Amino acid sequence: MVKLRNCVLTHSLKNKCLDFGGHCNYTLLSTDQIKFNFIAATFGRQPTALERTQWVDTNHPDYGTPIFPNLVHCEWSVTAEPSGLYNCIAFTVNVFNESFSPWEIDMNEGNKNGVFETYDMDEFFRKRLGLYPTANGPADAVIMYYEYENDWNYMIDPMPTLGFHAAKKKASICGMGKWDNDMFESKCGSSGETFRIEHRSDQLNNLIKFYGQPTRFYK
Repeated sequence: MVKLRNCVLTHSLKNKCLDFGGHCNYTLLSTDQIKFNFIAATFGRQPTALERTQWVDTNHPDYGTPIFPNLVHCEWSVTAEPSGLYNCIAFTVNVFNESFSPWEIDMNEGNKNGVFETYDMDEFFRKRLGLYPTANGPADAVIMYYEYENDWNYMIDPMPTLGFHAAKKKASICGMGKWDNDMFESKCGSSGETFRIEHRSDQLNNLIKFYGQPTRFYK
């Protein structure tokens, strides 16, 4: 949930002088109050400084780029602690005790042809949730999917470097309407070291490695 907080900042202006004994004395001259609004993603907990460094600020040792360079402090929060029991695809269909791989989706919900295609994901979300790729973009999507750049023949070809991620719309209302219909939730991978986060629709985009960008929008 994104909260709008009303805050008051008080600033006092003081005059400092020394008395005859050399001691400091302060005389209050004026006091000002500034009212302001603070908007933040606070459905979960705010990430620690170490987590922000590991996920946003530091180049990954294997890839030479930060994992999620577009995450903005106070615009994302941790909604569930690390778990290796499920992955991002499973989370979008409300499964928390297994991970779904491309070949499993092809063989179970798809056309069973040994190639992971967009058709297979369309069938997966249709059969699991009754959703179709008819949304216009993040604003009216229930789920957005980050495709592989091309069909993947997983029997013989290496795994693509971009894609295969899904994020689910987070039901939250932003103060002043700033992020209405733009908040999503993602399980970041299937590793036991990765958590689930709330984020804006474009903040997991990475066109060098990892997820790429969302290309299909389901409702």
